[in-house]
Amino acid sequence: MSDPNCGCNENKGSDSREYLMVKATASEASTCGVGSGSSSTAACPKQEPMYDASMSDFLLPDTNGNTSMEVCNASVYAIGMWLQFANPVASLQIVNITGNILSLVNRCTNGEIIDDNPAIGTVIHRGALFVVGTEPQCNTDAEDAERINSALGTLDQLCMTNMVTSSETAVIRPIGKIESDPADLGVKKCIKAIFGILFKAGTPVLTALKLIDNADYLNYRRLVKHKTTNEVGQLKNYSETPGLTDESNALMINKNKEVLIPAYFMYIYKSVIKERANPSDPNVWPSSGDYSETFSLNYAPINQLISDRDHYYAIVRLEVGLYDDSGLHSLLASLNAVVVGSVMVDGTGDASGVGKNSITTYVKILKSNHQLILSMNLSVAMRNYFKISLEGILY
Repeated sequence: MSDPNCGCNENKGSDSREYLMVKATASEASTCGVGSGSSSTAACPKQEPMYDASMSDFLLPDTNGNTSMEVCNASVYAIGMWLQFANPVASLQIVNITGNILSLVNRCTNGEIIDDNPAIGTVIHRGALFVVGTEPQCNTDAEDAERINSALGTLDQLCMTNMVTSSETAVIRPIGKIESDPADLGVKKCIKAIFGILFKAGTPVLTALKLIDNADYLNYRRLVKHKTTNEVGQLKNYSETPGLTDESNALMINKNKEVLIPAYFMYIYKSVIKERANPSDPNVWPSSGDYSETFSLNYAPINQLISDRDHYYAIVRLEVGLYDDSGLHSLLASLNAVVVGSVMVDGTGDASGVGKNSITTYVKILKSNHQLILSMNLSVAMRNYFKISLEGILY
């Protein structure tokens, strides 16, 4: 007759004489306590280290199934024991015993996957050695997360020497460690994704930048990137250029440089300041000798112009006329004590006794009083006319 346990006596498995190949030194020491051979503890799983060999080939099952393995002597095993195989390395649990056939499952007692086991379907061949061991570490996802968080909480640095660089098309959100959060006083110092920052193909996308009021622009500088080294830094405002005075400046650019130069900016502002009479009828022009009048340019639109200078230039248009029929006479016009033009007539009792002139010029106006002073010096008292207008401001 054939031996159903052929191979069991080839020093590869256990037999009925002792529990396993190596004789136990305390064969009755069990997980139930110490007792005599006939005591109630005799049937309990033994505590001695035990090893054995598989008497059949089998495949690693998935977490929902089981597999069968034959051993020489199943009496030394108990349901619930964990078997740890040497090649390939795997841990399986006994869930049923029928004769010398052990039913094994490939899952933790809590139903989780055994992370260290080989892929489902891996073959464990006849003769594979195994030992009776302890349950593998089987944590739930929540337990794994807590274990990792606890470990990270004790670290003062996180080193990853082989970190892979992302692709050019990746969208990435940077991470950082929270230090504090006024909106959540109970916040922990955890690593989280940083709010408002993304990188798309290496380009930063800032979705929550602070909005700065124009009035506060001097407290801020531009972020710039070096066109060769790609370094990012802050660029000084042009207003921080050394040696600037209270003058306004303009940026002058050529292909090699950018430089600030003193400059005035023009504000077009048209207004008739005063017209003395009807320009088309010299007969109604008033007759006078020397004449002077002071005007104020303290207009609201002008006061709003931004400049640190103590003055601005008014673009003034002055029209003057002279009418006399008694000989050669003249009118000399000045604005803020600067002669800007004149009129001369040679009166003969006809139209040649009328002379007109129109002058447009820049007049320096002090901000302290905004005064524009018109002075007309006449060689004799005679009929005269003027119209003074504002064309714009250089500030």
